[in-house]
Amino acid sequence: AYPCIYDNFYSNVSPLRCIFMCCQIQMSWTASPVIRAGAWIPSLSTHSEAQQALHLALEFLAADPSSQTVGISALLDYEGFSMSKLLSANVGLLKQCTEFVFKCLPFRVKAIHVIRQSFVYDILMSIIRHLISRKYVERIHLHGTNFEDLHKELPVDILPEEYGGRGPAIDFEAFWSLVDEQEPSFVENNGYGYLKTKKKETGFAK
Repeated sequence: AYPCIYDNFYSNVSPLRCIFMCCQIQMSWTASPVIRAGAWIPSLSTHSEAQQALHLALEFLAADPSSQTVGISALLDYEGFSMSKLLSANVGLLKQCTEFVFKCLPFRVKAIHVIRQSFVYDILMSIIRHLISRKYVERIHLHGTNFEDLHKELPVDILPEEYGGRGPAIDFEAFWSLVDEQEPSFVENNGYGYLKTKKKETGFAK
């Protein structure tokens, strides 16, 4: 399923490394991936390519025993997320993404903190809330530009200055260099699954 994501699972994400995704912020008690959804530029990368980058980053986090033990609290920055970007999104891929995040990864999503969102996010959320359970909807917290409210949930010592924090600047290059080191693992894991035979039967690979 979804060959647009899993075919060439690693080769298509380079244009998105400094545009879409970063998971560099971490704490001793939980990991906090930062997702700059508003920085996605559909004319440069498709929804499936953006989602592929997200999958890689989350797979990287999932391999960390501390993430598996204590879970994650994600920070989603929707600054710049426009109506044209929403119209470039694929509902089927959104459904796949929610299933992947909430059902397929070996860590608990403790909270999702949304910042700098506009009315376009409200439209997006009206779609997503039909794809996830009420339990997960209740874990989504909207902060807008009220970073003081955000600081009650995520310590200022780990947040970068642009989010009102005192932590180090977000370093996309440093994060993706760590992901690059795990490329052999991604390639190996992507070889597992079900394969279709010529008779349209299925057989388990490896």
